[in-house]
Amino acid sequence: MNACTTIYDEFATAVKYPEAGYLERLQRCQELAGAEGEEVRLCVDSFVERMTNKTLFELEEQYIRTFDMNPVCSMDTGWQLFGEDYNRGLYMVRMREEMRKFDVPESTELPDHLTHVLPVLGRMEEAAAEEFALACVIPAVKKTLAGLPKDNSYHPLIKGLVTLLELRYGVVDEEDSEADAPVAYGCACKETSNG
Repeated sequence: MNACTTIYDEFATAVKYPEAGYLERLQRCQELAGAEGEEVRLCVDSFVERMTNKTLFELEEQYIRTFDMNPVCSMDTGWQLFGEDYNRGLYMVRMREEMRKFDVPESTELPDHLTHVLPVLGRMEEAAAEEFALACVIPAVKKTLAGLPKDNSYHPLIKGLVTLLELRYGVVDEEDSEADAPVAYGCACKETSNG
């Protein structure tokens, strides 16, 4: 387990489909973001401010419009990396294995969804977490962010997540990530599934 477990768990809660008590749970993410640097804190503060006076129905509707009805904003990291390519299936198999390894419970979301990926990332050893973040998580989350209009309520949250990940692991050049990460991680998935 690495030092980022709690903050990644809180970001995973923030990107979940809103349920009763959602706004109260966001406060914990907001508190922890304060320790992660000013830019991360400001992003999460902005997100919480945008969400605060909405009813649960409005929160649900915003989530569905943002992520479920707009594929370019998908939080399915495998889809962002591989599209509907065969390697996405291998990636999901790998993610399910990692979830079992770290006792991350499955939900109704696919194994490559950020609500699973972030808790797994937070439980990996530092070297493995860095490799996974640079090869897969950061490039996928950056693609999600690129699809979000700046006036969307979720934009500052996803921007804060990208900022947090890049502060921890480094900046990923988008051209390099598109060329190398899916192939490299797809090969790792093949080795795992065949081994």
